[in-house]
Amino acid sequence: MDIVHLSEDTCTCREFQLNHMPCVHAIRAACFRGKSMYELCSPYYTSKYWRGAYNEAIYPVLREVDWVVPSLIICTPTLPLLVRRLPGRPPTQCKRSRYKSAWSNRKCTRCGGVGHNRTTCSNPHASHIP
Repeated sequence: MDIVHLSEDTCTCREFQLNHMPCVHAIRAACFRGKSMYELCSPYYTSKYWRGAYNEAIYPVLREVDWVVPSLIICTPTLPLLVRRLPGRPPTQCKRSRYKSAWSNRKCTRCGGVGHNRTTCSNPHASHIP
């Protein structure tokens, strides 16, 4: 259970504070209180701020051969980062988002349906269907 403080713009899930956008809990609380969820968003997400950010002209970058790079930068060797590999076997699958369902990717090899596997399949076998 998550606790939302609309006056402080906080939620115990911390998404509200990190993104400066209302999380699902804050939206639910705002709707329950009759408050607009747009009031909870940071002003940085408004079209006024976006227009201000792109108000000035953006000039294209010159060709790379025309760049003036100091010799100190050119002579400095670029080394790879010193990163230690974590112990254990590397992961074989990407980590799912907390909003992505773990069951949505399962496909039954028996009937071809989505959301279950061969063991839990209750549909008739595909070869028996006329």
